Amino acid sequence: MGKFIVLSLALLIMCGAFQIGGRGRQQVMAAAVAGGQEQTVLKRVETVQESSFSWMDIPGWAGTFFYVLGYVLLTMGKIKSDQKIYHWLNALGAVGLIANALYLSDYPSFVVNFIWLVIAVGAIVWLLVRRRRATN
Repeated sequence: MGKFIVLSLALLIMCGAFQIGGRGRQQVMAAAVAGGQEQTVLKRVETVQESSFSWMDIPGWAGTFFYVLGYVLLTMGKIKSDQKIYHWLNALGAVGLIANALYLSDYPSFVVNFIWLVIAVGAIVWLLVRRRRATN
C-alpha cells in the first residue's frame, strides 16, 4: 500500500508543478506586452493569470488525491467498499473539492461533491450502526 501512496503523491506533485508553471508563461506574455503587442497579448495574459496557482488549489488537489487513492486501493483489492477507510477517503476528497469549487464559484462541481460527501458520511454512519447492532 505504501507504493500506491508514494505514486499518488508523485502524481499530485507533478500536477501542481504543471499548474505553477503558468507563472513562467505569464512573464513571457508580460514581456510581449512591453514590446508593443498589448492588444493581442493582453487576453492571453489574463488567461494565464487565471490559471496561476492559488492557495485554494491545495484543498482541491488534496481532494483529488483522496478520491484517486480510494479508487486505486479499492480497485487493487487493498480495501473494500464496506470499510470505513474507503468512505473516509471519499469524504475527505469531497471536502477538499467542495472548498475549491466554492472558491472558484464552480457550482456544478460543488453540487456533485456535496452529494458525494452526503453519501460518504451516510455510509460511515450506516457502517457504525450496523457494527453496533452486530455487537449487541
